[in-house]
Amino acid sequence: MAEAGFAAFDWSDDRWTSYINNITIPANKPYEATMQKLKRKWYKKNVDDSLELEAASTPAPDPANDSEQPPAAAEEPKPKPADGSTAPPPAATTPSSLKEFVMRKDSVYFLMSLWLLFNTVAYLIPFFGSSSQAYHRACNAAFLKSFMKLFQTHGTPSPSGIWRTIKGVMNKEYQAAMTMQSIVNDKNMHNAFLYFMFNAAPPIPFALFPVTLTSLYTIASYLSGFLALSIPPAHRLLDPQFQKIIARGKPNPSTGVTDIFYWVACLEFAVLAALILQLFTPARSFMLVLVFAQFLLIRYTSKGASGVHTRLAAGQIDARVSSLTSKVAVVDKVYCLVKAQLTKLTRTGSIHN
Repeated sequence: MAEAGFAAFDWSDDRWTSYINNITIPANKPYEATMQKLKRKWYKKNVDDSLELEAASTPAPDPANDSEQPPAAAEEPKPKPADGSTAPPPAATTPSSLKEFVMRKDSVYFLMSLWLLFNTVAYLIPFFGSSSQAYHRACNAAFLKSFMKLFQTHGTPSPSGIWRTIKGVMNKEYQAAMTMQSIVNDKNMHNAFLYFMFNAAPPIPFALFPVTLTSLYTIASYLSGFLALSIPPAHRLLDPQFQKIIARGKPNPSTGVTDIFYWVACLEFAVLAALILQLFTPARSFMLVLVFAQFLLIRYTSKGASGVHTRLAAGQIDARVSSLTSKVAVVDKVYCLVKAQLTKLTRTGSIHN
């Protein structure tokens, strides 16, 4: 049947990709509907001419079955994990054995989080060698963890896929631009790039705290499931403590605020302040300040959970700083001028996003 063949067709076929790469979909047309029409037209011409150009309408649901099978739209959206990444599609089945539980990517993230936490503690309390070495080891772990989560979210890139996206952006193709934007705005990409740069610079105060917070969430979530399958008595004893951490990584039902996201956003502003203060020391790095501030601007103007919590943290910090600067007229005037310039920047960023 032509419809079945169309539904099962592999759209990575070279004939199709070479065709679509030369097509530009106008920005004022609905992308998905236009792409579907192009696919059907191309498939009819090149694969099976019996395919109808207009898709068959979906039959209306039987009201008698509504009580047995509620629509998917009624399902509640699941909260994003507190590590800042986009939540992957839910697994088909929950691991029912210890082997199934351990043989997952989450085990790698758990080990990286443990290593990161250990080195953060060693950096703060240098009881195992140099604190500087512990700092750089933690930065390496944060870079690798963020990079792996970026690949998990967007898939492993191929040279041909990268080239198609770049070519599409140069040709002002809507889908290529959206693909590029989703990667550029991904917090895991930001973290991977930032911790790569942090690793090449002298230790920066507060830099490890945001990723350490999310690592604590990863560790608590993993151990809760691991102990439930391996050592039930230990799970009953320790899980209440794990749940206290896990609860901080989920949205508050009354406010919608995720505590760990909010704390991470506050710590990121603390990192920016530390970088600015370092400009007056031999360890200064103008480039690092500019890059980190640019990433904060992207997060501030983004529409996801990261943007919501970054704006919330900025508002809270502004209120506290304003209460202090208002006591000295000259300082308050300077602060208001700086804030006005930052407001212009955030508005410009919002327009581009």
